[in-house]
Amino acid sequence: MKKIILVMMFVSSLMYAETAEVRLIREKENIIGSLDQSIAISAGMQDITISTDNMHVAYIVRSQGRPHIYWNNKNDFPYDDIKIDSIIFSPNGNHLAYIANLYGKWMVVLNGSPQGQYEDIKSNSLKFSPDSKRLAYIAKGFSGWCVVVNKKPGKAYEFIKEDSISFSPDSIHISYIAGFYNQYFIVLDEQKGSEYNMFVSNAKIIWDSPTMYHYLAISNKRDIYVITEKIEKVEKK
Repeated sequence: MKKIILVMMFVSSLMYAETAEVRLIREKENIIGSLDQSIAISAGMQDITISTDNMHVAYIVRSQGRPHIYWNNKNDFPYDDIKIDSIIFSPNGNHLAYIANLYGKWMVVLNGSPQGQYEDIKSNSLKFSPDSKRLAYIAKGFSGWCVVVNKKPGKAYEFIKEDSISFSPDSIHISYIAGFYNQYFIVLDEQKGSEYNMFVSNAKIIWDSPTMYHYLAISNKRDIYVITEKIEKVEKK
C-alpha cells in the first residue's frame, strides 16, 4: 500500500511540474524604428528587412515617386530605383547595404554612402564577410562581370554565378563561381582554379574550415563530383 501511495505522489509531482505556471518578466523594450502611417498609406510601404540580431529594420518608402530607404529612424537619399531584394544587414547588424540606381547607373549604397557606379549589379550577390568588415558583390563593367570587394573590382569574366560569393569562416578568403568560353571554375582570392564543363545550378561553395571548402562540379562525361580543396600557404623563395 505504501508503494502505491509513493508512486501516486511521484506521478502527481510530475504532472504538477509539467503544468506549472510560468511568469514572464519584461526586462526592457527599445524602439528600433517606426512605421509612419501617413507615409505607408499614401506612398505604399514594401517588405521590411530585419537584421539577424533583430535589433535593426529597414524598408523602402516611396515619396513623390522616388524610393528611399528608411532605417535606424532616418531616411537615406532618394534614388531613381532600388532593388528591393538587395537590402541586407551585416552579420553584426551595424551596416546596411543595398543596390540603387541614379541617372542610369547602378551602385551599392553602404550605410547611406554610394560606392562605385556600374552598368548593372546582380541583386542577390551582396555578401558581407562573417566579421562584417568586408562587403562583396557582382558588378558589370565595360569588360564583363567582376566581383567587387570593399570598392575594389576584381578580374572580369564572361559569367559569375549570382549567389556564389562565399567568405571563409575567418573572413580572410573569398571564393565564387565564374566562367569563360563555356568553361567554369572556382575563383579563390582572385586565383582561377580547375575548369569544368558546368556546376550544379543550385550548388554553392561550402567552407568546412577556414582553409578547406568543397563544391559540386560536372565533368564532360556527365559525372557529378564533390570536389574538396585545401588552401596551403606557399613560401616565397
